[in-house]
Amino acid sequence: MKKSREEVLGQIENREDRAKSGFRQQILAKLTALKNEYVAIYLSLHGKARLGVNDEKRKSAILQDDRIGRLHRLSSIDLMPHQQFLDFQSRIGGLKSCSEITNQEIQAAPVCPHCGFRPGTEKVNEPAQAFWRAWTQNSIVSKAAGPRCSSTASRTQR
Repeated sequence: MKKSREEVLGQIENREDRAKSGFRQQILAKLTALKNEYVAIYLSLHGKARLGVNDEKRKSAILQDDRIGRLHRLSSIDLMPHQQFLDFQSRIGGLKSCSEITNQEIQAAPVCPHCGFRPGTEKVNEPAQAFWRAWTQNSIVSKAAGPRCSSTASRTQR
């Protein structure tokens, strides 16, 4: 996109290019293609960052999942990173829903009028399953095993 932008700006600044017949149509075609590309990318990112109707049900299911209760109980153990669990809960709770966005709305305005999603300012959250696996396996094993077991394990993997 940046290359196309620079190319269009260079043509607009060049008097000779502006004087050519069909210049305006060419520039409008390039700008329309860039806008369509932006809309497609934006809608894709919006779909990943926002919960749709079905995703809202999944969010509720995740928050009521037995694993969340088990993780909460595990977080009370001194060996477990309690703050990491609280951050995860906060991220899940902070997921926003928006299933109303349309292609026409993004054609008219660069940001979703329903939720104000701005790509690059929001982080797409990791799935609960991956968090559960990483937290229960890596944290417990590495902290409970201690340095002696860790060095033995690394030697056996070689």
